[in-house]
Amino acid sequence: TWDRQFYPEILEEGSHMLQIDVDTKKGGLKLNPNFVYFGLEHDGPI
Repeated sequence: TWDRQFYPEILEEGSHMLQIDVDTKKGGLKLNPNFVYFGLEHDGPI
């Protein structure tokens, strides 16, 4: 994949993907715990 070419350290160290929900009425930020889970995917989190 292109990650191997441009981000070779990701293969060794891994990476993170987050969804941050923004409350535009009350203010504030919150991580969405239901965003995505790659744990059961082939070659998921290493």
